[in-house]
Amino acid sequence: MKSIKWTMSGAAILSTTLIVALLVEHGFSAADDARIIPTTSATSAAATKVPSDKLAKTSKNVRPGQMGFTAEREAAALTFVRQHHPELADLLTRLKDRRPQEYQKAIRDLFRVSERLALSNEQQPARYELELQEWKLASRIQLLAARMSMNGSPELEQELRGLLAGQLEVHRQLVKFNYDRAATRAAALAAELEDIEARKAALVNERYQEAMKAVGAKKQSARPSGPGKSAGGVKPAK
Repeated sequence: MKSIKWTMSGAAILSTTLIVALLVEHGFSAADDARIIPTTSATSAAATKVPSDKLAKTSKNVRPGQMGFTAEREAAALTFVRQHHPELADLLTRLKDRRPQEYQKAIRDLFRVSERLALSNEQQPARYELELQEWKLASRIQLLAARMSMNGSPELEQELRGLLAGQLEVHRQLVKFNYDRAATRAAALAAELEDIEARKAALVNERYQEAMKAVGAKKQSARPSGPGKSAGGVKPAK
């Protein structure tokens, strides 16, 4: 049986390199638990350096309305990420002043994710729950992988493997959900195809009768009244 490559759902909001840079800039390092905790200035100084020219960018370099970035979309995106991944929201707050262009791109991406999930929730709530859980796990995995690149440990590796296993299970459930829906749709199409093959002549006759009936009704309604007659064909009284 051919092996199918499993890929994480959705594009990354921030690159791993950028996440590491943000953590370094603000004196953060990997911890044994799931939180990001402050480190000493010596630890921060020993970490990867970020080019000063990139740190010099400020929000005045980017127009607020550029490429669909609006205050309303920003508020919606931040509300979404604060609710579903607070750690990522903290990084975005630091990103806003330091790297405004990348911040706006991240906000646009997050807004698209929140809108897609909101639509999914309206149309298929069961699928929405799986898609949301998959996104949350993917976001946590990305952040944890960035922390591991700074200071890996057996505990973090175990945590990352646990998150990946959880995401794979959610992805399996999502694939199963899609498969079941597709199978139901395929069964309905197969039944319709079988009916068409078995009743071709009868179906053509039915469509013919319907078409002629519709034409007859149109002719009847369009037929003008004769001279000196009412619409019902009776001469009016003198």
